[in-house]
Order: sequence, then structure tokens, then C-alpha cells
Amino acid sequence: MKMKRFAFVLVAGSLLVAGCASRWVSTPVLNEKNAKVSLELRQEGDETVAQNYSHPYVIQTGDLERMLNDMAYIEKVGMVEKAIKGQKPEPVFQADESARLAPAVSEALAKATPDQRVRFQSLNRGGGLIFASRRVTEGVVFAGPSDRLNIVFNVINYELGADEPDEVPSDYKGREPTTVTETWAKLVPKESYSHLQQMDNGKTSEVWLVADVKGFKNAPETAPPLAAPQQEMTPTPLADEKVKAPPVVAPEEPAVATPSVQKPVEKPVEQPATQNETIKNKLRLLKELFEDGLINETEYEAEKKKILENIK
Repeated sequence: MKMKRFAFVLVAGSLLVAGCASRWVSTPVLNEKNAKVSLELRQEGDETVAQNYSHPYVIQTGDLERMLNDMAYIEKVGMVEKAIKGQKPEPVFQADESARLAPAVSEALAKATPDQRVRFQSLNRGGGLIFASRRVTEGVVFAGPSDRLNIVFNVINYELGADEPDEVPSDYKGREPTTVTETWAKLVPKESYSHLQQMDNGKTSEVWLVADVKGFKNAPETAPPLAAPQQEMTPTPLADEKVKAPPVVAPEEPAVATPSVQKPVEKPVEQPATQNETIKNKLRLLKELFEDGLINETEYEAEKKKILENIK
């Protein structure tokens, strides 16, 4: 399913201050086309800024892969809190992404010093209504006290344009993920072992997930979502017997035809989830037409307003 671009809003002025005062220096661990992992530490001038992470940190590759597969999010209409009704959470990572990232991230955490954290970037190709799209996800990982693993996102499944390289767009490069507050997407934590981080300003970050690793290991493993199986239309014995039973006809009286009463055909009611899925698809297609220059901004806004009025 084609994903729309997700734009994140930063705490005012935080990026400017961070950029001027310090910088993150990276050491590559994995550098492939579809996956990049590095260790990074923060420096002010020539001095390393202490972070006090619980590193080095050991987590089994299989456990980390399963945790990445568990991660999900929902889309929101604009920047409002109310998500599209009836939609189901979608996975942050495809299975092959988790399989690529988990070994390198696990290795990096085991090598990290208390001042280093792990940065990752993953590229995938999502399906679309018309064309497939390249999508990039980036964030950082670090361990905290009490066996808490923090996974914080800079961008989630950001759709890249045809002329953009396979990397995080320049508008989002270099910004600090832990300062992101409001987004076009919201992570859905697993209640059994994870929660969203509360920021210093009292707000809850929508892209900062804190996982209790001990709780995760005790949680039941979640199977990947499967398509609902089709129900077999097997007649019951009683119904079968009634169909096959011969009609009883009086020997001396002619059969009287009983007029059949035709029941009105019920018009199927479109379920809210199906309606909302249709609305999402229309919005994505409309955005694609606008970005390709096939409609102007006035036409785009007018049509978008009409579509959003159908949300129930």
C-alpha cells in the first residue's frame, strides 16, 4: 500500500540550537543500499558529550528482529489527534527490513560505549495504487536503565520522489529525533511491554518507543498478520437431507401452487473500515496528481476538502 509522506514537527528552535552547539560523529557498522547502521557520539568542539547510555548492551538478534516486526503505527488526517476511523495499525518495517537491520543493530549495541548510540536507515519499496514507491525510515536506538530499549524515529516510511536519492531528504537530515513531538503518524505500542516516551515539556512523543526487554521476552509472540481465510460453504446434514428429500404429492388431489414471496434485495452496507480505506486511497491518488503537476493547488485543496467531508 502506498504511503503518503510523513512530516514531523520539531520543538521550536531545538534543531538550530543543537546544530550550532554540537554535532554527532558517526562510525559506520553497515553500509548497504537498503540498510545503513552506524555508531554515533555527540561532540562539542573536540570534546565528547557524556550520554550515560547503558552500553554496551546485549540483545539477541532474533529478539530484536521480532521486536522490529512488532512495531506498528497509524496514519492521521493532517496533524489532528483523531486518526482515520476504522483503520488498522500498519507495520513500520517489512519483514525483510527487520531481517537486514536486526543483526547490525544488535552488533552495534554490543560494541557501543556509554556515550554512543546507534543510528539506522532502512529503504523499502512499498506498493501503490498505480506505481510502487520508495520509502525511507530513519531513527536511533539506545539502551537505558532497567533494561529499557529506546527506539526513536526521525522519519517513518517517507515516500521519496522520482528524482530523490535513496536516503533521508535534506530537510530532515541532521535533526535530533528525540526532539520530535507531533507527526503525521503515531506509533502504536504493545501494551504488554512498551509505551510512548513522555517529553520534558509534558507531551508524549508519538515517535519515541520505550520497550521493556524483560517484559518483551515474557510476552507471547505475535504472528504476522494473515489474510482472512475464506469460509468453506459446506452444507450441514439436515440442510442436505431437506434438499434431497422427494416432494410429497397427494395421489388424488392436484398440487396447489403457492405463490412465492420474493424478499427485497438488501443493498450491502459498506463498512466504515472499507469506506475509510477508500478515502485514504483517494487522498493518496489526489496527492500524487498534485505532485506530478496534473492539478494545481486550488484544485487539490478543493478536492481534498470534498473527500474529507465523507469521513464518518
